[in-house]
Amino acid sequence: MLVKRKVALARKTKTDLGMDAAALAADASTVIGLRMTQAALGGPQTSAEAWRMWSEKVTALNAITWKIWAAGWNASPEQIASISLSHYRPIVAANRRRLMRSRQG
Repeated sequence: MLVKRKVALARKTKTDLGMDAAALAADASTVIGLRMTQAALGGPQTSAEAWRMWSEKVTALNAITWKIWAAGWNASPEQIASISLSHYRPIVAANRRRLMRSRQG
Protein backbone atom coordinates (compact mmCIF):
# COMPACT_ATOMS: atom_id res chain seq x y z
CA MET A 1 0.00 0.00 0.00
CA LEU A 2 2.81 2.40 0.86
CA VAL A 3 4.50 1.74 -2.48
CA LYS A 4 1.33 2.68 -4.37
CA ARG A 5 1.11 5.88 -2.35
CA LYS A 6 4.70 6.81 -3.20
CA VAL A 7 4.02 6.32 -6.91
CA ALA A 8 0.88 8.45 -6.74
CA LEU A 9 2.69 11.20 -4.86
CA ALA A 10 5.54 11.27 -7.35
CA ARG A 11 3.11 12.12 -10.16
CA LYS A 12 2.05 15.48 -8.73
CA THR A 13 3.59 18.30 -10.68
CA LYS A 14 5.23 21.29 -9.08
CA THR A 15 2.34 23.38 -10.38
CA ASP A 16 -0.13 21.09 -8.60
CA LEU A 17 1.87 21.40 -5.40
CA GLY A 18 1.99 25.17 -5.78
CA MET A 19 -1.77 25.37 -6.25
CA ASP A 20 -2.33 23.10 -3.24
CA ALA A 21 0.02 25.25 -1.16
CA ALA A 22 -1.78 28.44 -2.23
CA ALA A 23 -5.15 26.94 -1.29
CA LEU A 24 -3.77 25.86 2.08
CA ALA A 25 -2.34 29.34 2.67
CA ALA A 26 -5.67 30.99 1.84
CA ASP A 27 -7.60 28.67 4.16
CA ALA A 28 -5.01 29.02 6.92
CA SER A 29 -5.09 32.81 6.79
CA THR A 30 -8.88 32.72 7.03
CA VAL A 31 -8.73 30.37 10.03
CA ILE A 32 -6.15 32.59 11.73
CA GLY A 33 -8.28 35.68 11.16
CA LEU A 34 -11.43 34.00 12.46
CA ARG A 35 -9.65 32.67 15.54
CA MET A 36 -8.03 36.03 16.28
CA THR A 37 -11.41 37.78 15.96
CA GLN A 38 -13.01 35.24 18.27
CA ALA A 39 -10.18 35.63 20.79
CA ALA A 40 -10.50 39.43 20.71
CA LEU A 41 -14.26 39.26 21.29
CA GLY A 42 -13.86 36.81 24.17
CA GLY A 43 -16.67 34.73 25.53
CA PRO A 44 -17.02 31.17 26.80
CA GLN A 45 -16.13 29.58 23.45
CA THR A 46 -12.75 31.37 23.30
CA SER A 47 -11.06 29.11 25.85
CA ALA A 48 -12.54 25.98 24.26
CA GLU A 49 -11.30 27.07 20.82
CA ALA A 50 -7.80 27.75 22.18
CA TRP A 51 -7.63 24.28 23.69
CA ARG A 52 -9.01 22.73 20.51
CA MET A 53 -6.40 24.55 18.44
CA TRP A 54 -3.57 23.43 20.73
CA SER A 55 -4.80 19.83 20.71
CA GLU A 56 -5.13 19.81 16.90
CA LYS A 57 -1.61 21.13 16.46
CA VAL A 58 -0.07 18.48 18.72
CA THR A 59 -2.07 15.72 17.03
CA ALA A 60 -1.24 16.98 13.53
CA LEU A 61 2.47 17.23 14.30
CA ASN A 62 2.51 13.66 15.58
CA ALA A 63 0.59 12.35 12.56
CA ILE A 64 2.64 14.19 9.93
CA THR A 65 5.89 13.09 11.56
CA TRP A 66 4.88 9.45 11.16
CA LYS A 67 3.62 9.96 7.61
CA ILE A 68 6.89 11.57 6.52
CA TRP A 69 8.91 8.94 8.33
CA ALA A 70 6.90 6.21 6.58
CA ALA A 71 7.70 7.78 3.20
CA GLY A 72 11.31 6.84 3.74
CA TRP A 73 14.64 8.59 3.63
CA ASN A 74 14.68 8.51 -0.15
CA ALA A 75 11.45 10.48 -0.57
CA SER A 76 11.82 13.47 -2.86
CA PRO A 77 11.04 17.00 -1.67
CA GLU A 78 7.96 16.90 -3.91
CA GLN A 79 6.76 13.72 -2.19
CA ILE A 80 7.27 15.25 1.25
CA ALA A 81 5.43 18.41 0.17
CA SER A 82 2.59 16.32 -1.24
CA ILE A 83 2.32 14.29 1.97
CA SER A 84 2.27 17.45 4.06
CA LEU A 85 -0.28 19.24 1.90
CA SER A 86 -2.58 16.23 1.66
CA HIS A 87 -2.43 15.93 5.45
CA TYR A 88 -3.02 19.57 6.39
CA ARG A 89 -5.39 20.82 3.66
CA PRO A 90 -8.47 18.82 4.78
CA ILE A 91 -7.88 19.71 8.43
CA VAL A 92 -7.51 23.43 7.76
CA ALA A 93 -10.44 23.46 5.33
CA ALA A 94 -12.65 21.75 7.93
CA ASN A 95 -11.62 24.32 10.53
CA ARG A 96 -12.44 27.15 8.11
CA ARG A 97 -15.90 25.72 7.42
CA ARG A 98 -16.58 25.12 11.13
CA LEU A 99 -15.45 28.60 12.17
CA MET A 100 -17.42 30.26 9.35
CA ARG A 101 -20.55 28.37 10.44
CA SER A 102 -20.10 29.35 14.08
CA ARG A 103 -19.61 32.97 13.03
CA GLN A 104 -22.83 32.98 11.01
CA GLY A 105 -24.91 31.11 13.58
